[in-house]
Amino acid sequence: MKKLVYRPAVFALIFFSLPLIAQIEQKSLPDWKLQERRSRSYDVHHIKLTVNVDIEQKLLDGIAEIRLKPLNGNFSTVILDAKELDIRSVSLAGDVTSTLLKFVNESPKLTIQLDKLYPYDHELRLVIEYQVKDPNRGLFFIQPDKNYPDKPYQAWTQGEDEENSYWFPCYDYPNDKSTSEMIITVKKPFLALSNGKLIETIDNKSENSRTFHWLQNKPHVSYLLMMAIGDYNIISDGEFKGKPIQYYVYPSNTVNGKETYKRTPDMIKTYSDKIGYDYVWDKYAQVEVADFVWGGMENTSATTMYDGITFDPKAGLTFTSDDLIAHELAHQWWGDLTTCKDWSHIWLNEGFATFMEGVYYESAFGKEEADYHYYQDYNDYMEEDTSKYRRPIVFNRYDYPFDLFDSHTYPKGGLTLRMLRYVLGDEAFWRGMNYYVNAFAFKSVETNDFKNALEESSGQNLDWFFDQWLYKAGYPEFGVHYHYDEAKKELKLVVKQNQHVNEITPLFKMPVDIEITNVRGKQIHRVWVSTQEDVFYLPCDSKPLMVCFDKGNWIIKTVHFSKPSQEWAYQLKNDEDISERILAARSLRDLQIKNDEYVANRVFVNEKAKRNQIQVSSDIIKVLIEAFGGEPFWGVRSEIVKILGETKTTAARDALIKAYAVEKNAKVRLSIVEAAGNFEKDESVFRFLKNAVDKEEATYVVAEALNSLGKSKNSKAFEFMTKNLNRSSHQSIIQQKIMEGLGNFVNVNALKVLTEYSALGKQSDVRQSAIKSLKFFEQNHVVEDYLIGLLDDFDNGVKEQAMISLERLKSKKALNKMASIAETDYEPRLRRVAKDCIKKINGN
Repeated sequence: MKKLVYRPAVFALIFFSLPLIAQIEQKSLPDWKLQERRSRSYDVHHIKLTVNVDIEQKLLDGIAEIRLKPLNGNFSTVILDAKELDIRSVSLAGDVTSTLLKFVNESPKLTIQLDKLYPYDHELRLVIEYQVKDPNRGLFFIQPDKNYPDKPYQAWTQGEDEENSYWFPCYDYPNDKSTSEMIITVKKPFLALSNGKLIETIDNKSENSRTFHWLQNKPHVSYLLMMAIGDYNIISDGEFKGKPIQYYVYPSNTVNGKETYKRTPDMIKTYSDKIGYDYVWDKYAQVEVADFVWGGMENTSATTMYDGITFDPKAGLTFTSDDLIAHELAHQWWGDLTTCKDWSHIWLNEGFATFMEGVYYESAFGKEEADYHYYQDYNDYMEEDTSKYRRPIVFNRYDYPFDLFDSHTYPKGGLTLRMLRYVLGDEAFWRGMNYYVNAFAFKSVETNDFKNALEESSGQNLDWFFDQWLYKAGYPEFGVHYHYDEAKKELKLVVKQNQHVNEITPLFKMPVDIEITNVRGKQIHRVWVSTQEDVFYLPCDSKPLMVCFDKGNWIIKTVHFSKPSQEWAYQLKNDEDISERILAARSLRDLQIKNDEYVANRVFVNEKAKRNQIQVSSDIIKVLIEAFGGEPFWGVRSEIVKILGETKTTAARDALIKAYAVEKNAKVRLSIVEAAGNFEKDESVFRFLKNAVDKEEATYVVAEALNSLGKSKNSKAFEFMTKNLNRSSHQSIIQQKIMEGLGNFVNVNALKVLTEYSALGKQSDVRQSAIKSLKFFEQNHVVEDYLIGLLDDFDNGVKEQAMISLERLKSKKALNKMASIAETDYEPRLRRVAKDCIKKINGN
C-alpha cells in the first residue's frame, strides 16, 4: 500500500542543514498505546465467498464458507471478526447434512458456539449467510449523484489494515494465511476482478447478470482478499512465464493506460531476476478505481490503483506512475508472499517495497535516477522526524495500525535496507534476500526472521545494525573536518557525532567510505565510526583537491563538513556522484547565508572592505550559475535552481529566466517556474511566468507557473490566474495549483473563488487545495464557520484539510467537532489528524 504524494521536480534536500540539531534534541516517542500480537485458537485453511453485489442499492448478499482447524483440543468456540455485518445464519457443514449453530453477533466480533467439542487439527467448515448495506469501511460503492453526475458505477474493497471484516466475516489479522475463492455476481455490463485465476464466467441471461469465479490457490492473509467491480476495458500486456499481465482501465483511458502501465512486464522480470524468486501468483492485474483511499493497494495478484494513475502525454513530461506501479508490484514478494506477523513489523512490507522502487529505477533508468529517488525518500523521512515525532522502525505502540503507515516505515525502512546493501555488499545482500524469501514464502514473518536469514546467508553478526537502525531511533548527526599534513603526507580526519543521545537515539556504529581526490587521482578508505569523536589518519601523497565523507551517500544522517568554498566549488563541478554535487551546492548556499549575516552584523572600517565581503556572496552565486550550465543530470540542475531561487538576487533571477528558455527537460523547467515564485512583485518575473503559462506544453509546469504567479504577489496576477480556471488537466492539477496560489491574496475576491472551488461539485483535490489556502484568512469568522461546516463533508480528504486549516486558525469553536471525529470517525487517518489538531489548538 502506498500513500499518494505529489512530488514536484524540486526536492528540499534538508539533510545537510545543521540547524536541525536543536529541533531533533527535543524529539520524543509518540504517545501511542502498547499493543500485543493476537493469539490464535484456530488455523484458517480456505475462505470461499459467494456474493451478489448490487451497486445501485449499495448492497451485498453473501455466503462465507470458512474451512479451519483447531490449534488445540476441546475446541468449542469460533470467534471471527465481523464489523457491523448483518448475520442471518451460521451452520456447520457436514458430509451429508449441515448443523445450525448458535451465535452472538456483537460488532466487531461474531462468536459461534459449536455443537460439541472438537479435537486438535479436525477440519471444520462454517457456512455464514450475511448481508452488508453500504458499509462504513472495507467495501466502497461509487455512483453518480447530483453533485458528481459523471462518476462511474463501481464497487471496490480495501482490506488493509483490518477492514475486510466490514464486508465478510474472517480472522482479520496478518498472522494467519489461507487460500481463497470468490464467486461474484454483478449486473451487466460490469466486470468483477478478484485474486488468483479466473475459473469461469457464467452468463445469467434471465437476470441480466454475470458471475465471475476466481480462485486463489496459494495462501495469503485476509486483508489481501479483494474485489473490484465496474465498467472496464482489459488491456492484455503479454505474460510472465505463463502468467497473464492485465490492466483494467476505464474505456476512455485505454490509449493512455497502455502508456502508463507499459513498464510492468519489465518490472516483473527485473524483480524476479534480482530477488532470484520468480513472480509466483497466477496473474498480475492492475485496476483503477474512483475515490480510492490510497495511491495503490497490493492485493495478491490484483493491485488496486487510484484512477489518477493514468496520465496523458503532456502530463507525462513531468509526471510518472512508475514509482507507484513498482512499489505495489514489489509487494507481491514483500507483503504478500512474506507478510508481517503483526503491525509493529510493517516495515517488512512497506519499507521493502519502497526500497525496491529504487532498485527498479537503477535497473531501468540508471544509478543517478535511483539515487535521486532515494533522496526523495530521505526528505520525506526527515520532514517527519524533525517536525512531528521520532520512533524506532519496529514499534509496538500505536492507537490504530494506520499510525505506523508513516515515513519511518516507508522511506526510512527503505533507506535502511539500502544501508544493509552497503554494509553487506551487493552480492551478499541479494543472496540474503533470496534466502529470506525462500525460507519464509507464504508465511508470516517478523524482523528477527529477516535478520537471521541475512546472518545465515552471509555469516555476519548483524545484531549491532538491527539494534541501532530498527529497534532504536534517529540517525547520526556528523560534524566533520580535516587537516592535511604535507610533511607526513597524511590527512587527519575528525568525525564527531553531535546527536542528542538518549534512551531511543544511540551513538551509531557504521562503516563510512572516505574518498580523497588529489592531482594523482582518487582513493577510497573505509573507516568505522562508533564513538562521540573518532579520529582517522589516512595516507595522502599530496594536498587534497576534495575530500568526501560517506561516498555514495549510503548512511541516513546529517553532515556539517567544514570546508572552504573553493573545495565545495571543485566538488560541485567534478564529483561523479549526484549526492556529492548536491551537497556541494547546498553547502555553498550555506556559506553565502553566513557571509550575508556577517555583512549585515559587522561594522566595516571602510566601504571597500564591505564591498569585498559582499563580493564573496556574489562569487558563490556565480559558481552556482556556472555549475547549472554544465550539470549533466536534471535532478542536480533542479536542486541548483531551488538554491538560486532562495537567494532572491537579481543575478539568480536573470539566470533562471535565461535557463528556462534553453532547458529541454520539463522537470527542470518545472523547478525553474517554482523557484521564480520567490521573487515577489517583480515585473520581469510576472512576464516570464505569464509567458510560461501561455506557451509551455508540460501540464505540471503550467500549473506550477500559475502557483508561482500567486506567490509573486503581483497585482496583475489574480486576474490572469482566474482566467485559467477552466483549463482541463491531469488530476485537475492546474486548478489545484491556482487554488494554492490564491492563498497569497487574502482579499474578498480571492475568498470568493476559494469558497466556490472548495464546495461540493468540484474535484476532491481542488477542493482540498482551496481549503488549504483558506487557512490564511485569519480573524475571519465567516471563514472559520465555513471550515467548521466542512467537518461534516462526505469527503475524508476535505474533512482532513479543513481540520488542518482550522488548526492554523487556532479555532476553539472547532474543538467539539474535532473531538467527535477523534473518538468516533471510521477513518483512522482522520482520528489521528483530529487528535493532533486538538493538541496544537490547545497549545500542547
